[in-house]
Amino acid sequence: MLLGYCLLAQTRQLTGVVKDVTNNSVIAAATVTVKGKPISTVTNADGNFSLNVPTGKITLEVSSVGFATKSFDVNENQNNLSFDLSTIDLGLKLLQPMQM
Repeated sequence: MLLGYCLLAQTRQLTGVVKDVTNNSVIAAATVTVKGKPISTVTNADGNFSLNVPTGKITLEVSSVGFATKSFDVNENQNNLSFDLSTIDLGLKLLQPMQM
């Protein structure tokens, strides 16, 4: 029983939301990972996530298809978070039909 208590005391729960920085809409299915650890989760349809992480300062990596992956430093006292991701600019241009 004491071992279980010690293990529990070494983690904390983070909650948060992942949004698109350009229009403030939520991003569903974004991946939130503790850098260097096999700890991750995926945001729900409302862009929300919950994740048990080690105590102390950590770095979270947040990624989603079509968005640039970003790293965020999270301090011990931060437990409710909001992350903004930017879309990836692929530099593609729409082609205009040729006029004959």
